Amino acid sequence: MTPQHKLTFDDLDKRLQELALINFEYFCVLTKVDKRNAFVCIEKAGGKSLQQIANKLHIPKSTIRDIVKKCVEKPHSKSFVV
Repeated sequence: MTPQHKLTFDDLDKRLQELALINFEYFCVLTKVDKRNAFVCIEKAGGKSLQQIANKLHIPKSTIRDIVKKCVEKPHSKSFVV
């Protein structure tokens, strides 16, 4: 493992990815990301409709629509997997 003082951005990126996979809730708290909003954006990026997401989360479709407006575009990267 890389010593703490020599971590590169890629090393930190990998550690954040690992944390998100291991404990998504803690990752959201640490990065101040709203877990529900992140879930909505991930589901939408994966091709789900607003209604499908609303049904899954048991929240109004209008709320989903408002959240989706704030989602960023899916990055054009091989490492981004939904």
